[in-house]
Amino acid sequence: MLTIENCISWLWTSVRAQQLSNIVNLSLGFSYDMGSLGDGFGRSMWNVIGYCTSLRYLYLFRSNERGPPICYPEMQTQLQTLNIHRLSSLHIDDSDVHISNLIRWIHVGAAAHSTPGSLKCFKLQCIGGLAPYSASDLTKILATHHPSLEILVLQGVRRLRPIFLKEICDSFPLLRGLSIYQRKGCREEYNESGRCSWDYPVSAYAKALAGTNIRHFESNFPWTSSSFSPRALDRLLAAEAIAGDETTPSPPRLIPARYHKRIVEDDDVYPEEDDDRMADDVAAFVIPFASVCAHLQSFAIRYAGTPVLSCRIARHTGLRVVECIRINTDDEELEVWNPPRNATWSNIPIPELFLQP
Repeated sequence: MLTIENCISWLWTSVRAQQLSNIVNLSLGFSYDMGSLGDGFGRSMWNVIGYCTSLRYLYLFRSNERGPPICYPEMQTQLQTLNIHRLSSLHIDDSDVHISNLIRWIHVGAAAHSTPGSLKCFKLQCIGGLAPYSASDLTKILATHHPSLEILVLQGVRRLRPIFLKEICDSFPLLRGLSIYQRKGCREEYNESGRCSWDYPVSAYAKALAGTNIRHFESNFPWTSSSFSPRALDRLLAAEAIAGDETTPSPPRLIPARYHKRIVEDDDVYPEEDDDRMADDVAAFVIPFASVCAHLQSFAIRYAGTPVLSCRIARHTGLRVVECIRINTDDEELEVWNPPRNATWSNIPIPELFLQP
């Protein structure tokens, strides 16, 4: 694996051009002076990729977090040899929201081949809010030329509608891992916490994933551990029903497994322990997704790249019971399919079990 960061690229390529042709894994860091296209250095940094004719794993990032976002130049000179069609993974952090040239590269790379592309993993993290039409154009071109995509991470999309999630899942039948973050403003940076309100109820996004093969889902939904959980409301409604001599509500179709024993013994849906807070009742947030996604195995919420809620989902045969097992937020398994900053898929091996149908 080769990492190039904070260098004068034209001088580097003139000396190392022959060796670059053997590079399979490349991480390329754009510095403040090199990330911009106006000074010419940005273009020459992109030209480094053109020399890597055996490239399969590409990771792009900005070296200076306060520098400009990564921009995409017009395809010309050496850059024309950049062939996204042959890549297995493409990971771009700190991207500009103007991605029309990136979309064009995907199309141009596909035009030279008669077979579908090789991309299995794609991640785009934008600085500022990516317009909905740009996100839609990107997923459509990926679906057209890379239908075998298995992991898709889009971070920083404005005005995310539930139908967009459904379109993604319908377009990629082999998709196993989906991470999608909303951004409110056009040029808004993530705030310190990374939390972002979404435009529709969480249940609407859950329904959009119904019937899909998604196994791992992640977002930046607003979630506060100290908030009252839906179970607290259920208890109030049950108390009102009992006070009015009405029939106590029957257990829901899917019930957290830790409550199953009590339900079997005395038909009491509401355990005695204090679990009125979201931190104590993770299942209340996850079950809307687990109930419609038969293959869902994990669910996570991240703010600014840090997991604040993560759980595994276990299904007990014949009991219609979902068990949500909360795991540590620093669990390495969380990073397997959605790599953190300064890491990418080429140096985080994905277990074969993860991608099994």
